[in-house]
Parts: sequence; structure tokens; C-alpha cells
Amino acid sequence: MAVSRATVPIELYERYGLKPRNPLLLTAVWGGAFLIIGYLFMQIIQGQQSNIETRLISWEVSSPTTVEITWNVSQASNQPLVCIIRAQDSQQFDVGFAIFEASDPAKVSQFTQTLRTTTSAYAVINPTCEQNISALTGPHFRPGLLPPAQNSPLFAPWQWNS
Repeated sequence: MAVSRATVPIELYERYGLKPRNPLLLTAVWGGAFLIIGYLFMQIIQGQQSNIETRLISWEVSSPTTVEITWNVSQASNQPLVCIIRAQDSQQFDVGFAIFEASDPAKVSQFTQTLRTTTSAYAVINPTCEQNISALTGPHFRPGLLPPAQNSPLFAPWQWNS
């Protein structure tokens, strides 16, 4: 049977060396935990905020090794963007991956490109665009496979700046 500390007689505190808990310490520990969790939450939210929005409009498998993708980009500033386009198989491995440079997205906000793939695509992931290429994620191909070469204006990661 459980006994609350509030109902334990004073003699038992003395006999067994029990010390009453300091309510201020308990409040400080819980307050500190909430502050740390709040700080971490704010850091995560700030890292995910971007003024760039992309929307996948349509995609169609043109052949077993190509996918035609149409997407829209909108942003608050008129800065050049770097976009990642990827297609995946049914096990969520990349079968197509390309980098696209949108030099003036304010004039042209809708893009249609043909992505070359290693096998037939099962799904196309919403394109991701950023102003800095280092903020974008890399490909997730099966071990031992490289992204296929792309036709201009698309680039495979190994074709970038070559």
C-alpha cells in the first residue's frame, strides 16, 4: 500500500533519516525542463522556416527511364534558387535525382523538366528549393548506384560545376 509523504509521522522522518522535499527545488527542476524543451522546439521551428514555397503540379512517366515533372515556385524575394527534383521507387529509394537552377523565379514561377531515372518511377517527391545549395539534402539511391546523367538545364550531383 502506497503512503504519501504528507501522511508519514514526524518520528519516522527522524528514525529513518528522511528529509522533507524542498518544493522550490522541484518547481525549479520542472521549470528548467520546460525552458529547455521550449528552446529546442524554437530552434527546430526556426530551422524549418523558409520564405520559399514549392508545389508539385503534375508528373508523368514518359518512358521507363524518364519522368516529366511540372512544379511551381513562389518566394518573397527575387533571388536565384537551386532546386532538387527527385523520383523514387516503391521502396522509397531514389531512381532519379537532379539539381535545377532557377535564375529568375519572379518572371517564370512554373517549371516543366524531364528527369532521367535508372528505372521506372513509382512516386515523385515535391521539389525542394533554397537560395543556398548547402541547405538541400542529397540523393538516397540504393548502395552502389549513382544518379543518372541529366540533360541541361538539369544536373546530376556529379555533373554540378563541371
